[in-house]
Amino acid sequence: MARLVRSEDLRPQERGSPIATMYVSSRGGAIRRLIGSAHRHVIAMRRDPQMKYGQPTEGIAEGPAALRCATDPDIPFYQTQPFRLVLPVGGKLESWTADIIYVLWDGSVWVREIKRSIADLADPAYEAKLEAVCWLLSGLGWNFAPWTLDKILGSVERQVNAAAIYVDRAATLDDLMARFEGIAGETESMTFGELVRALDDRNTNHARAAVHRLIMRGRVWTDLDRLLEDWSEVRLRPACGVALDLPFA
Repeated sequence: MARLVRSEDLRPQERGSPIATMYVSSRGGAIRRLIGSAHRHVIAMRRDPQMKYGQPTEGIAEGPAALRCATDPDIPFYQTQPFRLVLPVGGKLESWTADIIYVLWDGSVWVREIKRSIADLADPAYEAKLEAVCWLLSGLGWNFAPWTLDKILGSVERQVNAAAIYVDRAATLDDLMARFEGIAGETESMTFGELVRALDDRNTNHARAAVHRLIMRGRVWTDLDRLLEDWSEVRLRPACGVALDLPFA
């Protein structure tokens, strides 16, 4: 069973403890700060207005994973580099840092180990570590599975939609939210174009950007594996009631 420990609370005598320990940032957000030039992989920091903290990524697959989570209407919360586990594996303590955690609209929590391909998971010792991680996280009621780049990217349609939506991640909503709430209170579904025009038929560019951001917030759902067109069906949803009861949220 894991116990939660802030990153600065580690005591030397605990390093040999057989009890699995989870370390989270005392400042909130990512535990790993991608600062400096000693990294072996490409590093970046993404800013998503939907999330409280920045999203550091490392390697070629973590950036697309962050974009996938940011644009998926079924993911109201995510955090990259969220925590580090120190846990017993094969009679000794091993360290493992989660690449990303996200919460689905239904409240289920997923933790992911991100890799370019399944071949990157072939080492037996590494597989044993991930099995121990899976067992530990299942005790917290969380789901765990590796996430490879092909699965992260998904269909070509999803990639096109995600790119278009992410561009509008900082679109202003304040002047349109009252109108959106009124529409959502009267109907559950309509087409994308109808919603854009209902929000602002004089400035459809602004309204379209607003709908993109509402998709990111999960208030508007659509099938991102089909190209988002004016005639695409969208569903309007109430604000997410998921309790993000996480140690770093």
